[in-house]
Amino acid sequence: MSEKVYNVLFVCTWNSARSIMAEAILNQMGNGRFRAFSAGSHPIGEVNPMTLTLLQGLNHDTKTLRSKHWDEFMVADAPRLDFIFTVCDKAAGEPCPRWPGKPIRSHWDVDDPVRFFVNEEKRQKFFFNTYLQLKRRISLFCSLPIIQLDAMAIQQYLNDIERVDSMAILSCQPANFIDQLTGALTMKRFHIHIAVDSLEQNIRFYSALFQAEPSVRETDYAKWMLDDPRINFAISNRGRKPGLDHLGIQVESDMELEAVQQGLTSAALPIVEQKQASCCYAQSDKYWTVDPQGIAWEAFYSLQAIPMFGEDEVIQLEPVSTCCKPSKDNTTC
Repeated sequence: MSEKVYNVLFVCTWNSARSIMAEAILNQMGNGRFRAFSAGSHPIGEVNPMTLTLLQGLNHDTKTLRSKHWDEFMVADAPRLDFIFTVCDKAAGEPCPRWPGKPIRSHWDVDDPVRFFVNEEKRQKFFFNTYLQLKRRISLFCSLPIIQLDAMAIQQYLNDIERVDSMAILSCQPANFIDQLTGALTMKRFHIHIAVDSLEQNIRFYSALFQAEPSVRETDYAKWMLDDPRINFAISNRGRKPGLDHLGIQVESDMELEAVQQGLTSAALPIVEQKQASCCYAQSDKYWTVDPQGIAWEAFYSLQAIPMFGEDEVIQLEPVSTCCKPSKDNTTC
């Protein structure tokens, strides 16, 4: 059975720049999973020349790009749409057609480069920044495990994409864009927590190893947030047996946390959920699981820092089994 191809429509008022760029980007990046279109509520009838020059310079196929009215997608033989994105506030605020079927809709606010009236060089950079912003968001969209999610979850993820995208400052330089795009799609951070018998001695050792002082330092706990390698490395002195305490994956959004949870669920792994758990001087939403060796793993999204260590526990589960349900046994971590 062939994989479903999702039809995606990008809408703006004039259908000459932003929505045209988005159509070209998704058709190039979609790898056959997506088929992109664009339309306008009041199309001007031609694609902006600077849009075409930019897309052609970035090796996009522009032969089929044209400015058209969204009514073309209301006729009986039009593609059945799965997703609709408005990319300008004006189009989002207009009365929309009753689209056939039940496409999932989302709004991404993107500044209109056509309205940027300055010298030619700066205008070209503005067009390019608009392209980069759309490519970043479309990259996040393409990374979603759509087949594993229900409509409500997908809707929430699409709404989160603009918020996640706003965390990063885009550069108009191609090399910087590649680096930032890679960072956006790999925002997860590996987590290691080690129990130690002498906090000060271990702080000195790991500070020398990482060539960095801990970002969090308390009387019983220290943490390094490293970017090279990308690790959340923590040690604590809470009376536990020295050694590896647990491992984990730290994510940067609800969207990423739910994606990890979906992966664990689809693999039939034992899971325990903790909402707003207070631990390690932070409040976090978490999912716990265990690997075949019995090592506890947590996937977590930190909500805020707190002034205390919090509950000193790890959710202990039985190693993966096809015949047993996970058991929950609180132990010190």
